[in-house]
Amino acid sequence: MKAPSSWMWRPVAALPFLALLTLSACTDFGGELPTGADVTESPALSVGDLMQQDLGPAIRAANRHTPRLMAQSGVVGTAVGLSDDGRPEVRIFLMNARIPNLPEQVDGIPVRRVVTGQFELRADPRTRARPAPMGFSIGHPDITAGTLGARVVDADGNVFALSNNHVLANSNNASIGDAALQPGSFDGGTISNDAIGTLADFEPFDFSGPNTIDAAIAAVPASAVSGSTPEGVAYGSPSTETQEAAPGMGVQKYGRTTEFTQGTVEEVNVTVSVCIEVRGFRCSRAATFVEQISISPGSFSAGGDSGSLIVTQNGNRPVGLLFAGSSTRTLANRIDAVLERFGVTIDPTVPGQDPTPEPEPEPEPEPEPEPEPDPETDLTIDQFDVSTRSSGPWRRATINWTVSGAVTVRTELVGGGSVLDSQTTNVSGATASGEHELRTRSNADTVRIIVTDGDGNTETQERAY
Repeated sequence: MKAPSSWMWRPVAALPFLALLTLSACTDFGGELPTGADVTESPALSVGDLMQQDLGPAIRAANRHTPRLMAQSGVVGTAVGLSDDGRPEVRIFLMNARIPNLPEQVDGIPVRRVVTGQFELRADPRTRARPAPMGFSIGHPDITAGTLGARVVDADGNVFALSNNHVLANSNNASIGDAALQPGSFDGGTISNDAIGTLADFEPFDFSGPNTIDAAIAAVPASAVSGSTPEGVAYGSPSTETQEAAPGMGVQKYGRTTEFTQGTVEEVNVTVSVCIEVRGFRCSRAATFVEQISISPGSFSAGGDSGSLIVTQNGNRPVGLLFAGSSTRTLANRIDAVLERFGVTIDPTVPGQDPTPEPEPEPEPEPEPEPEPDPETDLTIDQFDVSTRSSGPWRRATINWTVSGAVTVRTELVGGGSVLDSQTTNVSGATASGEHELRTRSNADTVRIIVTDGDGNTETQERAY
């Protein structure tokens, strides 16, 4: 059963400057809008610093031209992503494909048109649970229901439930100390029976300047909230180490409505205008969000998934806090901005989980005669064979290697002096052999192997890609 909205937000063509996205508080529009395409292949590559460096000129061009672009009717946002050949591009989000007079490039950066349609706030995991797992229904008494994103703690060890402003603080219309219900009221939660905690802090929507987060925290007893998704479901516990999103990154989430889904980061540095309050069918107040993350496909989330924690597919590192979406995209705040605002960190603790017992000490073994030392083996790279291929936007390299005297073998795919992807294997014995698979969406020019012995000595060889 899908949750109806207590009130809806619609686009307003009369606003003179920003073309608005319509959003609904915790609306589950499930079958009302088409879903996106299937999830494309997600990369297992090191994006990090390279992507930030590569995207710099495109981000600056997008930031410079966004006000002019969004003044045009039918333009609902801008973002930065990667072209099919792995090059940075500016993307313009459109209500439909018939929007005229759009540039082919800005400041020398190519432009792509992307029809996203209107965006909606994503406000069962619908049952009562103590401790409540990540992804379960939660909400302020005056909203329908959203998602409990994560268990977080401050420097003093106080425990909080993390979600959105529009989930826990009723879009600025709550007071500190208001109840947080689990499950949310639409899922049957009541103040008398299901208050899991109280609103501790929230970032208000700013209607006169840019917003970076839609987030709030509720103070909860340490035993009330779990730092994991339900046992045996989804990805388990998130890492305490966060990661910046980058185009092409594979991500996943567990939320109240669509539960466990996987997707791909499509764009970063997203700027979008959001209608926050509606009177009748007209928008009465709007706010602009900047520095957001967008994820495909549209089926990655639906109404009621607001507040879900988004993590990487490799390593479960937190990336974003889900808050809005359309038929083709899901929008998320940068998780680092959210955590820094409240001075908290991700806590994967699961209350009631028995700690691993310490093993009984074993009796001291009888000393054995020291073995004869092995003869020293010189550190060498005996084999370094590389085969390369391209598939769509991907550049791939398969490396077969044999080494002597090494304890680690690292291979790298390099482009323009930056490492695009890498793999490291620990080895032992006089000789060792193996195979590494590397891939990237960027242009690669070199494949490198680095071997290291137990004393820290290294040997390096390179091949042209």
